[in-house]
Amino acid sequence: MTGEYVVSGGVDMTLVAMPVGKLGKQSRNILPFPQRKLVHVAQTARRLLFQYQTRLELWQLGNTTAVPGVPDGRLPITQQPVSLLDLKTKKEIKSLDSAINT
Repeated sequence: MTGEYVVSGGVDMTLVAMPVGKLGKQSRNILPFPQRKLVHVAQTARRLLFQYQTRLELWQLGNTTAVPGVPDGRLPITQQPVSLLDLKTKKEIKSLDSAINT
């Protein structure tokens, strides 16, 4: 889709995009946002599981330290996040669900 569009939505959560100047003639339905969790959190273990359609990523969160006297400043990273798992499905098979605990 290129150019200027008017986007409209209703109670059914479906968006409709129509080119400006051609309203009602060439509309395109846009599917609603996914209704499932795409990020799972293991708060105690400080890990995040990201679920994509054909891939799962597991990350260990990093750490920062507060700088005295700088309440809104950037926090220096003391430990980088670490990728623990990058699991891809074969032949574009879609991952339907995932979970993480702790």
